[in-house]
Amino acid sequence: MIESGNGSFKCAGFLGARLRPGRGGNPAMCGDSILIDPARGLFAVGDSSDREPRAARAFMRHFSELLDDISILPTGGVVEDDRLDAFITIIVDRSHRMMRELPLRGSTTFTGVLLVRTGRKRKALLLHAGDSILLAYRPGQGMRTVTEKNFWLIGKAREFYQTAVFDVSRGDRFLLATDGIQDLTPPAGKERDAYLAELFTRSGVEDIPDILIGSSDTKTAGTDDLAVLTLAPDRPFPDFDAIILGVYP
Repeated sequence: MIESGNGSFKCAGFLGARLRPGRGGNPAMCGDSILIDPARGLFAVGDSSDREPRAARAFMRHFSELLDDISILPTGGVVEDDRLDAFITIIVDRSHRMMRELPLRGSTTFTGVLLVRTGRKRKALLLHAGDSILLAYRPGQGMRTVTEKNFWLIGKAREFYQTAVFDVSRGDRFLLATDGIQDLTPPAGKERDAYLAELFTRSGVEDIPDILIGSSDTKTAGTDDLAVLTLAPDRPFPDFDAIILGVYP
């Protein structure tokens, strides 16, 4: 697994990711992180507590390792439809057991999607705690918020606040972001979700974090750290090692 201090990553046609440290604080203490793990089909964002800015990265590492011995997760792996429920139960039970046993310093939000191919189509398993978000775009339907806002934090909570499984259809696009997205102001008075739907319609998924931040990051002080990951979950997984983006050393 690569842990990078570089705050951005692009994979053409599949994924774009960017960190933006908040203003008014120490950029070197940015506690937001992004996990990109195509070999396991796992993609996530997290927002650490100020007391321990490394908590998000630490939890992401442990969670990825939790999936190491599940052989059907890597690219090309298929879960038969009649085994999907049992497979999801294994993942959720393992994660909750880890959360009860892991001596994590500090706390963090976590919003992740685990993409799994079944006999008929791709599915997404949402694993969510805290106030980070998952937004989903579907052509002809626009944006919808998949996550439920809550105040559970990994490191204090013993299980995820929300788990859900939903279909991935052709043309679907995901946006995962930490709560710093609330500081963005879309141009020309546009409503956020409408502007995001416009971006997904006309821009490559890998470019959207840069476009979004470049056009909407207009506040000059008092902004929170921000992590944004945009993903085309219907595309084949690229072949590269897992990456954790985070500016904190």
